[in-house]
Amino acid sequence: MKRYFVILLLPLLLLISCIWEHPFCETDNNLVLRLRLLDTNGNDQFTNKILSVDIIIFDTRNNFVRSFRFDKTAFDSKNRVAMSLVPGIYRIICWANVTDHSKIMGAKQGGNFKELYLEERSSDTGSPVYYAPAGNISRSGSGDDFDYTGFTVILPADKITEKTMDLRRVHRTINIYILGLENLAGFDGLNPKVQAKNMPFQYDFTSSSKPGRRDYIMTTQQNTRSALLYTAGFHSPAAAFSDDMAIHLLNSSGNIQLTDGLNLKAWVEENPPQDTCEFGILFTITKTSTGVCVTVTKPDWEDIDVKPGDI
Repeated sequence: MKRYFVILLLPLLLLISCIWEHPFCETDNNLVLRLRLLDTNGNDQFTNKILSVDIIIFDTRNNFVRSFRFDKTAFDSKNRVAMSLVPGIYRIICWANVTDHSKIMGAKQGGNFKELYLEERSSDTGSPVYYAPAGNISRSGSGDDFDYTGFTVILPADKITEKTMDLRRVHRTINIYILGLENLAGFDGLNPKVQAKNMPFQYDFTSSSKPGRRDYIMTTQQNTRSALLYTAGFHSPAAAFSDDMAIHLLNSSGNIQLTDGLNLKAWVEENPPQDTCEFGILFTITKTSTGVCVTVTKPDWEDIDVKPGDI
């Protein structure tokens, strides 16, 4: 009788220990992924910065296996999410904040790691995009002939595996501030547009920007605290600046250039931003005895009565 009691008790003890050990073990999930977004002080900003996460799974030959998309509400209090995969060895890439304005391309059966990429569809991308693994991915060869040897996870058949991945920001955000538009003869009183020319718009799956370029056009908004200040902001892959990248101020219809173009590379070299992930450019237009003068500087937040990123 005692032996029978022990046999009946064992499954119950195993179930209790499983629940105590891991909150996801009562399901068929076998991979629990914890994502972190650590700031410079070591604080996790995942809850504050992340809206959704796309998790892309590859096999050891870098072939696409499947993808998962999770809204931030799917993550528990420790920023963990669970999923089910056939036991085996996998390589994992995560993209966070991929919205309606950006899209993961090539994620389909038969796709390979080197063929997948993320494409920006619009300059209005909402929240910046983040990528994991945060460390550099090893690459061999040249061009598209690289071997992905990044984040790897081994899933045995008999237990839940929990891993942690760190996200890092891959978007560069440039905020444009404009003062004194009323001093321009071509200004029609309507919200002007800002054009960013020849900007990168695609990432490969190592988070490096691809060679393609496109123009972004954003309609400015009047700042709520300063009616004379017009603002616009855009995100793009953080590629090295080149001489053909430029900022133009256009009229509200986008067909008349109000000022000379600003060479982004030259301006950044002369005005190195403190934060290379996000910085501002202030256009100040004033009348002089000889005409109109346009100066381009780093924003002085006290003078223009806004905070960095306050667009």
